Amino acid sequence: MGQDLDHDSVTPLYVQLAAVLRGQIERGELSGRLPSVKSLQQQYGVAQGTAERAFALLRSEGLVTCPRTRAPGRLVMSQRDALRQALICVSGAIAAACTG
Repeated sequence: MGQDLDHDSVTPLYVQLAAVLRGQIERGELSGRLPSVKSLQQQYGVAQGTAERAFALLRSEGLVTCPRTRAPGRLVMSQRDALRQALICVSGAIAAACTG
């Protein structure tokens, strides 16, 4: 329990957990559906809110997505999907700047 996380560190646990998950995604160890919040709680000895904040951080970085489907869970975004999302954001910003 708590592997790879330093519970005594000044770095918040959610930041540490996001870094562990980010590394696993970048190395290709995690793809498709991510572990559940509950499994992260058990594996790393963190609170539910800590796991959720780690997922929120990864989502803000464009590494994971939470699809709006009946199947719960979070998914690792493919590079193609991440690029598509970035292009949509950029084109929206350009359009807003041109009309504003």
